[in-house]
Amino acid sequence: MRKNKINQDKAMIQKGKRRFIRPRLTKKAKMPDDPSVIETDVPRITNETVEQHRKEVIKGGKKYRYPLIHTPKRIIGLSMLVGLVIVLMFSTFTVYRLYRSNVYSDFYYNVTKIVPMPIARVGGSFVYYDDYLFELRRYVHYFESQQNVDFSSEAGQASLREQQKRSIDKVIEDVYIAKLARQKNISVSNDEVDAEIALLREQNKLGSDEEAFEEVLLDFWGWTINDYRQYVRKELLKQKVTEAYDDQAWTRAREVEQKLEAGADFADLAAEYSDDLASAANGGEYGFDLNLEENNEDPQVLEAVFGLKKGQVSEVINTGYRLEIVKVLDVQEDRRTAAHISIFFTDISDRINDLKEEQPAKIYISLD
Repeated sequence: MRKNKINQDKAMIQKGKRRFIRPRLTKKAKMPDDPSVIETDVPRITNETVEQHRKEVIKGGKKYRYPLIHTPKRIIGLSMLVGLVIVLMFSTFTVYRLYRSNVYSDFYYNVTKIVPMPIARVGGSFVYYDDYLFELRRYVHYFESQQNVDFSSEAGQASLREQQKRSIDKVIEDVYIAKLARQKNISVSNDEVDAEIALLREQNKLGSDEEAFEEVLLDFWGWTINDYRQYVRKELLKQKVTEAYDDQAWTRAREVEQKLEAGADFADLAAEYSDDLASAANGGEYGFDLNLEENNEDPQVLEAVFGLKKGQVSEVINTGYRLEIVKVLDVQEDRRTAAHISIFFTDISDRINDLKEEQPAKIYISLD
């Protein structure tokens, strides 16, 4: 009985050995024949060997250094590539919208102010898209806000094309004027711009105060004060160029002054010299009273007239586009009855047309 029990136990042990076979060890990991023998190959770290161990640890860690150093560079490079692709896609889309679709929204206008984009070329000078949109947008804003024009309608689209052509003609003309100005070393200073705006504001042509001034600009043209300064600067430059290329207007005006000083009749001189044919036939009389509130004359003329007494004659007044000599015929509280002699400057268009023949403009967009 006891012998059977022992045989059963041996059988169970052999069965267990078959179920739990010891895994085969590789050659490098071969267990020693004598399990009681424990190999201790790891050297002991002492004060004398610590530096050597430090170098070995650092040397072993270098294999992890490469990915730590180069992974950020790869990320940066990939990010730059993605950014470049986005910029190229955005640029392509923007160019298409501007040059093919002729958009003029706030977004694209701001883009053209940051990134110079040519819309035309005049000789060696470019006409830039932001200048074109500056002109176009003020017309669009005025007709939408003041005339209730719907530019999405068929009639509105026809009107928009007309304004687009008008705007590009204007900015191309500005480039020709700038060329003429450089030939005569003509420029416009900030002080001249300030003086022109101050004169207009004194006569309430731009609102009674700063807030009203800003509202007028925004409501009518969608402009800021800086936008208006840009407009005034260009207008003053055109006036100065027009005057500089006319060598006859001032000569005629001086002749009138000399004859008046010699006692000639104002009405007779108006009939002889004035380029305003309607008033010249009536002795130079305006046919209406000058009034500051109605702003019915150029600001330079109004400023001079309201500083004169009855019977007095002004000096030559340069309005920018013509010369004026004014005589006050009657004085009332806020009105003046007056006569004038107008001497127009020669239209600068002749000079511009000559330049157009020499340096024709090449336009980069289609407005059809």
